[in-house]
Parts: sequence; structure tokens; C-alpha cells
Amino acid sequence: MKPKTSKNTNPALAKARRSILLWTVVFSAIMALLSLVLHQFGYQLLLWVHNVCIALVFLGALVGSIQLLYWKKPISLALGIATLLVIPFFAWFAFLGVVFGGEESIQPVGYGKMVVWDQSWLDPIFSYYDYVNPFVRPTQERIRISNKTVTYYDQNGNLIKYEDPDCTRYYDGEGNLLGTFPR
Repeated sequence: MKPKTSKNTNPALAKARRSILLWTVVFSAIMALLSLVLHQFGYQLLLWVHNVCIALVFLGALVGSIQLLYWKKPISLALGIATLLVIPFFAWFAFLGVVFGGEESIQPVGYGKMVVWDQSWLDPIFSYYDYVNPFVRPTQERIRISNKTVTYYDQNGNLIKYEDPDCTRYYDGEGNLLGTFPR
């Protein structure tokens, strides 16, 4: 006598498992959860990881919509057409975020590496973060350089030193002003 195998014969469930749009939604949920957990521990994804994830979500939504249209079921057609109409709207905002979101690079400094986020568009602004690994960086800014000021922070986010064209100000770990020195 042959043992019975538990084979799923439900065609709707098998089709749902092959749905690219479903796996795109699952991937989006996992990335959102990962971002929330990282932020809770004081980290965030580097810009290149964030942009690749956004590109994968849009590609998955596009291919999943075409797959729904290919299945030719009334609900699939409606969902596929609706998704194809919504994708350009969100793609435009994602494009603006990528173009105007700044640029990150890893720069060597005297004691190691730092992640530099260039937020310059009309006004040069550079934020320096400690280097952790090629995928994440801390959310705590260590140095901020603009066209007129330079600001230094410790690892806890406390202000250490502030430089502007007129003077340099030094602070203790509590944020109390220690002294002002003219330039």
C-alpha cells in the first residue's frame, strides 16, 4: 500500500505562490520592517541599498502587473491595469528622491573611514557619519560642513565644536559652551 502524500491541489494557491506582485509586496514589507528595526538601533541603510530596493520594487510591480494581465481573469485584469496606472505616479516621486536625495561615498580619514553624504544642490552641505559596513550607517551625524559653518558631534550626538567665519566655539559633553575663540 502506498503512503498518501499531502499534495496541495488548490490551483488558486499555487497561482498565488507564482505571483510576482505578491512576492514584491512581501519584499517591500521585509525592507520596511528592516528599516524600522535598523532605525530603532540607530542605523539606516546606505543610499545605494535604498535605491536598489526601490528599483526592485518598481520592477517587481511592473512585471507582476504584466503577469496579472497575462492571466486574463477579470479580477487579475482590473488589478493589473490599476497597478500599471499607479506605478508611474510613484515612480516619479522615487525618481525625484534618487536625483535630489544626495550622494553618499566612503572617504578615508586619519583614523579609518567615514560615510560622506553630499546633500548639495544649491548650497554645499556635507554630512559625515562613522563607517559601519557597506550596507548600513549610523543615523548620528559626526561632522556637518556647509558653505559657512562646520559642526562636530561626538558618538552620542552631543555638540563638541562649532566653527563659523567669525569664531570657533567649543562645547563639553553636556552641550555647555566652554569657550569662544575669534578667527
